[in-house]
Amino acid sequence: NAKAIANPIENELDIDEITDIYIEHNVHPDDREEFKAVATFSAMCAALKEKSSFTYHFRILRDNKISYCYMKCARNGSASSFDKVIMAFALEDYSVKLHNAVKSHNHMSQNQRVSRIYEERFAEALENNEFVVWYQPKFDAVTEKIVGAEALLRWQTPNGMIPPGDFLDVFEGDGLIQILDKYVFRQVCQLQRRRLDKNLPLIPISVNMSRKSLFTPDIVETYKDIADSYGIDTKYIPIEITESLALANKQIKPIADKFISVGFELQMDDFGSGESALNGLNMMHFTVVKLDKSLIDFIGQKNGNLILDYAMALGKELGVKLVAEGVETLKQLDFLRAHHCDFIQGYYFSKPLPLDEFEAKLDA
Repeated sequence: NAKAIANPIENELDIDEITDIYIEHNVHPDDREEFKAVATFSAMCAALKEKSSFTYHFRILRDNKISYCYMKCARNGSASSFDKVIMAFALEDYSVKLHNAVKSHNHMSQNQRVSRIYEERFAEALENNEFVVWYQPKFDAVTEKIVGAEALLRWQTPNGMIPPGDFLDVFEGDGLIQILDKYVFRQVCQLQRRRLDKNLPLIPISVNMSRKSLFTPDIVETYKDIADSYGIDTKYIPIEITESLALANKQIKPIADKFISVGFELQMDDFGSGESALNGLNMMHFTVVKLDKSLIDFIGQKNGNLILDYAMALGKELGVKLVAEGVETLKQLDFLRAHHCDFIQGYYFSKPLPLDEFEAKLDA
């Protein structure tokens, strides 16, 4: 249900799973079948005693491991005191191995389980308009007026909001992100159309494009057709491409050039978050570069100031506009103004807002 989506329950392993994990990580392949028979018998005894908790069952497995080693040594005539000491010392190592193995299994299983829930709920959520677009304004660094915005996707279930980081990666992995990318694009086109119909001024509202969408055949034609169907000039719907995507410039450049040829503006998102994408800046015609929050957070530190100073000077030399993302303090704003950063995006001026609050702020 929706509550399970918003707050996935912990994944509990049953006795068979714990046993299998333990054996996989602690028992030699040649011994596994024989050891599992011993362990299964002990697990049955534990269940009869209604003591089937993880802790209890682990102790049963651990004790069986040592007993089994003794049995093998005795059978081979080598159960010396030295063997017993070695096995005793090995006990803690087995504990650590099992703990880490179960922890990893739990994490993977829970992620897979939550992903499956998200995927199963996707069509229903789309139909019920649970996916909503919020808008974070971009402000002129000098005048402090709203000069643009970024469209950001949110998933509002009946039982609460699911953080974007929880579901976007899932839908990126299975390809459903392409549907959401187009959904956000349409929502922005509809907003711009409504404002045109009311004779309200338009500002550029950028949309993010995932890797899966970018490499979809005919992606440029698809987005241009959608914009045209609403009668929206493409300059009012810039496309944001992450720095990491821009690094793959040989594959992306033809697509980027095609977007530009039909009137879209390209913005490089998250600049400075990973490897330098200077080559991407050189080969593709970005009109805006967004400085990642990780750079902004270092304002006030010597090296951080130097890196930002260089990045902003480079941007000016290349003739691109600069947006500082994640600006939260007056100190950061003052530094950015002093270095002629063009636009500010961040909680200092405004957090992401639902549509009605965004328009109220825009038209105030």
